[in-house]
Formats: sequence, structure tokens, C-alpha cells
Amino acid sequence: AYLDSYDKKDLNEETIELLESKGYKPYSYQIDAVEQALTVLDNYSGVIIADVVGLGKSVIASTIAKAVGKRGIIISPPGLIGNRKLKDSGWSKYAEDFELFGWEIFSSGDLENAQKFIRDKDDIEVVIIDEVHRFRNQDTRDYEILSNICRGRKIIELTATPFNNRPNDILSLVKLF
Repeated sequence: AYLDSYDKKDLNEETIELLESKGYKPYSYQIDAVEQALTVLDNYSGVIIADVVGLGKSVIASTIAKAVGKRGIIISPPGLIGNRKLKDSGWSKYAEDFELFGWEIFSSGDLENAQKFIRDKDDIEVVIIDEVHRFRNQDTRDYEILSNICRGRKIIELTATPFNNRPNDILSLVKLF
């Protein structure tokens, strides 16, 4: 009943069929999260997907990205990028499975190249940031670069630890919208 009190966009059947065809089970809590997130993205240009490890935040974000239907980039810790050639693990697999064709994946340690990549690209409209809690300190050079990357785009942030020390930590994440 709690989720029913929120506006949400219905996820189209083709996206659900894509999930199933790639071997993903469309769990109702994930579909609800996607539908709510699509509405939040429309209203605020950003959404934080915060849940404990193992509940499918990457699947939720990939489904959102597919449903949005725009080109984007993924910023991820190096260990979560996966095998770029085989596309059998990590974000490389998700981008392939969810048909995020034309999307690029960058390491969170390589923000300068991500910024250079998007500089002349008008068609990059979405940014997924995995483990976004790493950027909770606004006083760093990486945060400044990430903020420039995010400006004017729809932002999907993923974290298992959205609040670490102070209320300003979560404010830093929201300001990326």
C-alpha cells in the first residue's frame, strides 16, 4: 500500500520481456523501483537507488536506462566494470544484456576521460554512477569533475550506503542532479 501512494510510470511489456529473455527474473520490488524511479527522473532529473548489497541495484538501473531510451555513460569502480571484450560480467554484461548500445563505461578513477568523452557529445543524456557514496565530499577535484559530467543530464545514482557521516553527505549526492 505504501508504494501505491506514489506516482509511477508503468514499465512497458517489451522491457519486462527483455529482462526475462536475458535470464533475469522480474521481481515485483525491482519493477516497482523502476517505475517509481522513472517518475522521479522526470520530476527531478535524478534518482538515488539505495538498497543493501545483492538486491539488484545494477539491474534496476539498467532497466531504468533501457526504459528511458537515451544514450548515456556508466561510471563505476574498476572492479565492477567487468570484462569489456567478453561482456560476461559487471557493467559490461549489463550494458550488453539490456541493449544499452552506444553507452560507454568509465572507471570512477578515470573521470577526466569521461569528461573529455562527453564534451563534444550532445547525445549523452543519462549518467549512471555506481557506488556514488564515494563522491559524498564536495571539496574534492573528483566531485567537481563528476558534477560537470552530470550537469544537464538525467542522473541515476546507486549506493548501498547513502548516508555515512553527516547530512551533508546525502546533500552532496542530491546536488549532482
